[in-house]
Amino acid sequence: MDITTYFESDDFLDILGSLKDYCSDVKDVVELTEQFIAVGMDYWKIFSGEEISMDKMNNFMRNIASKYKDIIDNHGSFFGCDYEFKSGIYELYLDDLLDKFDLDYEDLKDFSINKKLREYIAVKLLSPEYKFHAFNGSFLDSIMRYGLDPNHKLEDQSELDMINDLFEKHGEKLILGWQKLNCDGNVSYADTAASSYYYAVNSPEWFAQFTGQGFSFNPEGKYDKRAFVRKDYEAASNNLMTLMEEKDFSQEEITCVMGFFNKYWDIYASDKAKPMLCVVTGKNERFEDVYDYVINNDYTQQSFRNLMSVCLASHVHDGRTNQTIDTSNALFIGLPEVSRVLEKMNIDNKGNNVKK
Repeated sequence: MDITTYFESDDFLDILGSLKDYCSDVKDVVELTEQFIAVGMDYWKIFSGEEISMDKMNNFMRNIASKYKDIIDNHGSFFGCDYEFKSGIYELYLDDLLDKFDLDYEDLKDFSINKKLREYIAVKLLSPEYKFHAFNGSFLDSIMRYGLDPNHKLEDQSELDMINDLFEKHGEKLILGWQKLNCDGNVSYADTAASSYYYAVNSPEWFAQFTGQGFSFNPEGKYDKRAFVRKDYEAASNNLMTLMEEKDFSQEEITCVMGFFNKYWDIYASDKAKPMLCVVTGKNERFEDVYDYVINNDYTQQSFRNLMSVCLASHVHDGRTNQTIDTSNALFIGLPEVSRVLEKMNIDNKGNNVKK
C-alpha cells in the first residue's frame, strides 16, 4: 500500500461511500473525509517504516467506518461523541500493534511487556517532527523545486493588494480573508493532518474566501459558500457579480475584478489543481525531554488510550514561518477530489442530495 495514493483509491472512496446515509451536504462530506484522512495519517505514523498491506489498511479503515456508524446509530448524531470515537480509534491502533508483535490483551498484564510497548509507541510517535502542509496541486512543481518557500507563489501580491483596496473602497475589508496578515511572506503548516483536507480543498484560502467563502458573502442563502470547494465556476462567478452589484461597483471595476477572477480560476481550478498534502519529516530536537515527561506521566500510565492521545495530540495547528521548509525528502500525498467523494455520497456537484 502506497500512502501517497491511498486516499485517492477506489477502496478508500468506497469506504467513505458506505457512510453516505450520514452525509447530507458538501460541508458534511468535507468534514467526514477530513476525519478519515487524519486517522489514516496517524495510522501511517504508527506503522511507518514497514510495509502496510492494502488489505490491512482497508480493514482498519472499514473498522473506523463501523465505529462511526455505531456512534450515530446509538446517539442519533455525532455531536458530543468525539471522545468516544477517538477511544475507539486508539483501541484499533492498539489491536494492530498487538498483532504486529504477536501479542494479545492478556500479555499486557505483564509489566515488562506493557512497559516495552508503551516505550515503543512513545518513541515511534515522538521522535520524529512532522510538518504537514495541505495545498492546491497547482503549487506542486514549485514546492518540489523550491521547497515551501514564502517567496515563490503563483499569485502577484500587488494584484491581490489592488483587489483588496478596490473592495475596501466599497466597504468590504476582508474580501481575501486574512491573506495579507497570514500569507504574505509566510508559509503555513501543522504538526498533524487533522485539518489537512479542509485546507487542501480550499487552497489557496484567500481564493476560496474571494469566491464565496469569505465574510463578505452573507447571508449564506444568498451566496454559494462552497463554490470553490466544488470547483463550480458558475456559482463562484455569480457570488462575485451579486456582491459587486449590491455594492454598486462600476462596470470598469467589475471588468477588472472578473479579469482577476478568471486569471486565477484558470490556475487554481485547473486539471492540476487537485488537493494534496506535503509531509516533511525531521528530527524532534526536544525528544528526550518530551519522552521523559510523557512516559512517566501519571495520566499516560493509566491506559494506552491516554498515551496515544498525548502522543498524537496537535501542538501546532496553524504554524507559520517566513523561512523556507526543505521538501527534498518530503512525501507528496494525493487527496480525493471533492467531486469524487460527492459522487460516492450520492450528492451532486451543486451540493444537492440525490439519494434514491
